[in-house]
Amino acid sequence: MSDPHHITEPYDLTLPEQRHLAAGEYVLNTLSPKEKASFEALMAFSPDLQADVQQWREQLQVLDTSLKPVQPPAHLWKKIEQQIKPSKAGFSLKFWQLSAMVSFSFSLALATVLLIKPPMMNADTADHLYVVNSPEQKPAWLVNTSMDRSHLMVQTVKPASLPDGKVCKLWLKVGDQYAMVGVLPHSGLSKLSVPQWMQNQLVNAQIIVSVDPMDSDNNPDEMGPVVNKGGFTPLEGSLRRF
Repeated sequence: MSDPHHITEPYDLTLPEQRHLAAGEYVLNTLSPKEKASFEALMAFSPDLQADVQQWREQLQVLDTSLKPVQPPAHLWKKIEQQIKPSKAGFSLKFWQLSAMVSFSFSLALATVLLIKPPMMNADTADHLYVVNSPEQKPAWLVNTSMDRSHLMVQTVKPASLPDGKVCKLWLKVGDQYAMVGVLPHSGLSKLSVPQWMQNQLVNAQIIVSVDPMDSDNNPDEMGPVVNKGGFTPLEGSLRRF
């Protein structure tokens, strides 16, 4: 069992329990902009997470339509906040407030969220996934393979800061052969081509992320410090293996 969510800390989306709580706050539209961006990036590749969001929507919609709005007195929340020890908080305070009130304003917010279709996994473009973590062990980039193995799609989540003139290079290694496939973007989505000779073995390749000068040669013998490495995980409808 992982530690409960701290009321001032972001969710760790690599943990199933925290992803479940984040799904609830996503539906309530109470995630911070950074949390929302990270959550949506993962949801785009996870049918399980999409189903979790839909379940929250259905449950909260039942509450919204079956319960009468109740507005707790303002001093009550202050007392709760004073009595809760952050390390023991199972939900963030904002989640408690919005879930319990089920007020008219919440009804409007929920209706707005229900109109937004969650990003769905595209079976033609997503197959295997690798999460590049930051030094703080938070998702920095999501790297997924195309079904035909011809390219990688890299989604920026929250990259680490780098010294001026330095970039993170993404390498693939099969056996004793290397290929530098591109530079990890600082924002947005990037499509990187995979060398043809490597495509058949792509999902078995080792992924290596190094920090190098922007204009350095793509020679593996001169590769800069390695900051992340690992292998692809099959996308079979679940992120719970992380």
